[in-house]
Amino acid sequence: MDVRVSCAVRLAGRRPNGWAIQTDHGPFECGTLVIAAGAWSNLCATSVGANVLPIRPTRRHLFQTVARKDFEQDAPFVWDVTTECYVRPDCDGHLFSSACDQEPHDPAAPLRPDPRQISTLNEKIARTFPALKEILWRRYWPGTRALTPDGRFVIGADPAAERLFWVAGLGGHGVTTAPAVGRIAAEAILGIRPTPVELTPARFVSNQR
Repeated sequence: MDVRVSCAVRLAGRRPNGWAIQTDHGPFECGTLVIAAGAWSNLCATSVGANVLPIRPTRRHLFQTVARKDFEQDAPFVWDVTTECYVRPDCDGHLFSSACDQEPHDPAAPLRPDPRQISTLNEKIARTFPALKEILWRRYWPGTRALTPDGRFVIGADPAAERLFWVAGLGGHGVTTAPAVGRIAAEAILGIRPTPVELTPARFVSNQR
């Protein structure tokens, strides 16, 4: 398997048996083109002439604390669903935390951190985990979450574009579900087992009629 990184797709066109793709690293051909670009999936669809899906890109911040000796690596992952705030252990005495912000984000725009999230998280920490209200942050950064109207993943063949397959709308669960999602997609592309109907992109097309 040939894996390329930092390789932008410049042009993609259909061929009788698949796709021809022009990239920064030269031309490639494939039988099935897979859109698996998270918050940028609809931008990719547009670039290859496919219809977009109702996938909503959002931004969420993750914070890492300054290390402390009393932060145990085997401490539990605690998520308060009323305030939408969580704390979980990281290695070497750090903690990860998030205020679970979910603001709309234009994937064509730069992804920059929002300093206002510092005070938002501090307020939630003080209310939800008062023992940590004096916590110090080492760093923070934003990431993206691609959400669908029904909260389910999008995995399956495009209903209109032949030999185009979607793996998108994972809602921030891409890392933890990657093995299962990859298996479902691979089996569908190879004709081993169809994608569960509740995950296919066709469900949005039928809902729009």
